[in-house]
Amino acid sequence: MFGKIALLSGRRTSGQRAHFGERRHRIARRHKISGFLRHESPIQDSLADNTLAIVEYPRTLVEISVASFQPNGGRCRRLEIVGSNGVALVQPYAPLRLLVDLKEAAGPYKAGEQFVPLAEPPGPTYAPEFREMARIIRKGEQPSYPPHHDLITQEALQEACGMLS
Repeated sequence: MFGKIALLSGRRTSGQRAHFGERRHRIARRHKISGFLRHESPIQDSLADNTLAIVEYPRTLVEISVASFQPNGGRCRRLEIVGSNGVALVQPYAPLRLLVDLKEAAGPYKAGEQFVPLAEPPGPTYAPEFREMARIIRKGEQPSYPPHHDLITQEALQEACGMLS
């Protein structure tokens, strides 16, 4: 959801667009991942329903957590990006709400808290991704992301789940 986060870090290169809604982004290989997979629910199954992954990059930490047994958990789901110039927070996912809180104005965003209107994607959730997949399969189109992006993503997921050493 957030392709360019330079506004939060206070850094921007000339010509860089200040746009939060851009979907394409670069994904970097992580330095280290620590995963914590626990089963806390009283339901007798093997589902890891209380999980945390800490992804370490050279200058950044990323925290990903899921507690699937939380009642009404949909309201609590959030994406938060914190930088030296502020915070961008999407919560809840439906309907989409973006709160930007900046120390200093950046691009079209003023200093302080502000809600940024986000367009609801047309159709069902993930419909654009499924349409793209259909075009790739049926018409041989190139995917939006290179294979390297998928490889890094799958390696990170497997490492966080303790499936890679």
